[in-house]
Amino acid sequence: MEKIEELAILSEIGAKVASTLDLDTILAYIMQKVKDVFNVEACSLMLLDEPEHVLRFKVSFGKGAEETRTLTVPADHGLAGWMVQEKQPLLVHDVQHDPRFYAQIDHSTGLTTRSMIGTPLLVKERVIGVLEAINKLDRAFDQNDLRLLISVATPVAQAIENARLFQALNAAYAELLQHKQQIEENRNLLRAIFDGIGDALVIVDADMNVVAANIAAARITGVTPDDLLGKPFSLVMPDMDECFTKDCPVHETFRSGRHAQRTCKGGPAKAVLRDWEIRTYPLFGEDGQVTRVVVFGRDVTEQRRLEASVVRSAKLAAVGKLAAGTAHELSNPLTAIMGNAALLHRLSPRDSSTYSLAATILEAAERSKSILRSLLDYARQDQYNFTAVDINTSLEWSVALLRYSFNESTIRLKKHLGADLPKLIASESHLRTLWTNLLLNAVDAVKAQAKKKDGFKGLVEIRSFFVPEESALRVLVHDNGVGIPEELLPRLFEPFFTTKKPSEGTGLGLYICHTIVEQHGGRIEVQSAVGQGTQFSVTLPLEGPQRA
Repeated sequence: MEKIEELAILSEIGAKVASTLDLDTILAYIMQKVKDVFNVEACSLMLLDEPEHVLRFKVSFGKGAEETRTLTVPADHGLAGWMVQEKQPLLVHDVQHDPRFYAQIDHSTGLTTRSMIGTPLLVKERVIGVLEAINKLDRAFDQNDLRLLISVATPVAQAIENARLFQALNAAYAELLQHKQQIEENRNLLRAIFDGIGDALVIVDADMNVVAANIAAARITGVTPDDLLGKPFSLVMPDMDECFTKDCPVHETFRSGRHAQRTCKGGPAKAVLRDWEIRTYPLFGEDGQVTRVVVFGRDVTEQRRLEASVVRSAKLAAVGKLAAGTAHELSNPLTAIMGNAALLHRLSPRDSSTYSLAATILEAAERSKSILRSLLDYARQDQYNFTAVDINTSLEWSVALLRYSFNESTIRLKKHLGADLPKLIASESHLRTLWTNLLLNAVDAVKAQAKKKDGFKGLVEIRSFFVPEESALRVLVHDNGVGIPEELLPRLFEPFFTTKKPSEGTGLGLYICHTIVEQHGGRIEVQSAVGQGTQFSVTLPLEGPQRA
């Protein structure tokens, strides 16, 4: 639930950022939100003045806020300066005894800083400022507070950068009209600003033709920005009929003179459609009428995937706790059922219906007991013994365990295990369970495909390799089996969900895999196509789970 609440806070902030490009309005709202959400005595946002090499207070709330308006902090002094230099967030429980503390601000504001969390505002690895929350009122700051502040800092930094760029864009556009002799110089400036924005940016006229486009917009269709000039806007984002034929945001902005926003799918022809967040803003002529519309297009496919992952993880955690509690509660009555059924079975004549019914009860009870045992085993987190593990050794163990499955089924197994992989901090017994479950699923999928296709040659592939940008190891388990329908993929890791027959699986295998990966601080992802096969991707950080 905590993750869902955090997601709601971030969604609120994102909606506010999308509603206006007025930087002062955005920052005032966000800082008030930070003060309320974290329940702190004060909070502040400082922007980096690179020429002066100082941090200037932009927005402050709480005690001493008025005094900060004229204050600056050297960019290499104090805790804020440390965050600028190191590009790292901070959680300090005893500020007064921290050697990095810059006491001058406290002297000027009358605020006594006892504890704080802070994070640098980053845009493309460049620090543009610092966000701080000071003196939590109801309890001590913790790592969850710091993580949420870091998440808040991302849209804040993007809002500041977009507002700055958009203000510069408006200034450049006005200057073009006022000083025609500087048209060429300002055109170059306009181009630099356009191309400096990472999102797709297009300006269209009332005929829905492109007036200007940046590199990010042109990259969608594989052409240059100049190639798009004068062309219909539909060329920039083809196959987006739902967004631009039904309640089109561009037409709405021309009609109302206000910002509009839509989320829809689109992309180049014959390419995989992706999720796009479309925002439109009006540009007014001298007569006060909308003459141009600025269109921002942001690819939010990965963001939507991460949001879905957060919600799914929270749901799985809640369901897992409920299932574990239910397993404990059912254990005692199940024992009584099994004992009485066994007694009835033993005392009944073999040719009686009672004997047959008792046998059926015993068989069902044994299966229920097996399911409950699995739930209890994997609900416990204290059995994880984290040590330095060779991931290839754990993979080889699982392959050796299932060797008979490949031999009997004539399924070809291909291994591509990376050489000299670094060891990772993990629970080896749980990794073995993880790989075994994934391999068993692959074998079952290939066997099911073999029943449908004559002469089918089954294949299961395992790959392991180092992912340097994430400081992690990744394992891919791929099969050419029956595949999984797209509509079932979101439910794949739910407990008791299975595509197999009731007698062939309990639906706990992938739930267990998800639990194991989550306990290791990693992630598990799946790609599948019906009739073509499935690939599971497991990414595990070298340092293991980061405990707060």
